[in-house]
Amino acid sequence: MENHRIFGLDLLRVKAVGLVLFAQCLWIFPQLNALIAQAASVFHFIGIEVLLVLSGFLLYLKLYPLYVNGQLDRDGLVQVIRRKLSLTLPLYYLAVLLSLLMAWVYWGHFPSGIWRYFALVNGLVDAPDVLLPESWAIMVLLWGSLLLPTFLWGFDRLLKPKNKSLFFIGTTILLLMGSFFARTIYSHTQQVSDIRVWDAAIKSVVIYRLDSVFIGVLAGWLLQRFAVFSHFKKVFLLLGFLGVLFLFAGVGFFQLLIENHPVFWNVFYLPLTSIIIACFLPILYDWRSVKPTLGKLVSFGSKISYAIYLLHFTVILQLLQMRFNSFETTTATAVFVGLYVFVTIVVSTLIWFLFQKRFLANHK
Repeated sequence: MENHRIFGLDLLRVKAVGLVLFAQCLWIFPQLNALIAQAASVFHFIGIEVLLVLSGFLLYLKLYPLYVNGQLDRDGLVQVIRRKLSLTLPLYYLAVLLSLLMAWVYWGHFPSGIWRYFALVNGLVDAPDVLLPESWAIMVLLWGSLLLPTFLWGFDRLLKPKNKSLFFIGTTILLLMGSFFARTIYSHTQQVSDIRVWDAAIKSVVIYRLDSVFIGVLAGWLLQRFAVFSHFKKVFLLLGFLGVLFLFAGVGFFQLLIENHPVFWNVFYLPLTSIIIACFLPILYDWRSVKPTLGKLVSFGSKISYAIYLLHFTVILQLLQMRFNSFETTTATAVFVGLYVFVTIVVSTLIWFLFQKRFLANHK
């Protein structure tokens, strides 16, 4: 396994995308049990939230040393932004173009508002379009990764802080609270109390979700700044599992439903989920010793994870369902699901070798 990779973090990303794909597989089965369908929704939700928090944690690991060592000047900022765009946009634009092709095949025309995808503003301040429903999470992590270094650079030039470490985390908290307050204002003005509206108008909107990325950044700063988080990593792991249990069962058990507690859902539920996920980071960050074969396998799974995430539904599943659109037995459905997973992994692997890897090689 490459020396710069951390096995625990790679494993977390693989599991996150695995949860998203597993949820999609469950939804393929017709007349799915209501409890299983609900569990699939939670799997899908947690998988995406893990990707957001993990992206923030990785952002901290790369950005913090640059800033505190005085390397985030104008040229450094341009380099950070250029690198982030060059590593994210090629795969994103490929997924958009393939989705447009699918839309033409299905509908015979392109949907309106496609410019929003190319301008990177789809879902920025309002509900995203449905052309590529998976893309909102990519926009959240992209904008989070662009805003933090930009604000750091701008505020640093303006205020010239002496303690760069505290200034780094202060700027992060400021951006985090900005997203939190935006969601608070929306909650009080719109009175959202329907889970479908919440899903489209809050959960999938960039401006309301940036705090998930910044909580990941905050987790990285705390972990490296205070030894208590590393010393008690097993305690935090237990807290993380208890938190996940709360998300699966506690919300229903305590009747914390959006109809009865809209403020909890609109304002607090999402950052609470991010904090729960962050509890797993201390033990995973320290998990580096592993057998080479397993390390290489998980590392490669991490590399193709974003291709799996972006293409698994809108492109691959839709194409397969155009050819196989009905199943008479559960066994036939299970065979289709196996084919779907296999094709998704193979296509994502091909994209890694033929497309992504070349861009990575040019921007090391």
